[in-house]
Amino acid sequence: MDRALSHEQIIFATPIYWYAASPTMKIFLDRISDFLELPDLLPKGRRLRGKNANIVCTSICDEPSAAFMGTSARPLIISA
Repeated sequence: MDRALSHEQIIFATPIYWYAASPTMKIFLDRISDFLELPDLLPKGRRLRGKNANIVCTSICDEPSAAFMGTSARPLIISA
C-alpha cells in the first residue's frame, strides 16, 4: 500500500479471465479494500482520496463487453 500511496496516479492492469479480473487482481482489490473498512487501517486508506486511477484490461475481443463499461469504478471513489 505504501508504494501505491507514493504515486499520484495508480494503474490497475489485468487480463480478463472468464469475464472477470485475474485472481491476483481480485486478491489485491480485496486487500486494498481492508484499508477502507478496518479502523486501524482507515487513516492510510483515506490517503487514496485525490489519487487518479486507471484500469487496463486485456482480452481476446476487439470491443469491451458492456459489463466493463460505465461506473464500475465508482464504489472505490465513494468509499475512499
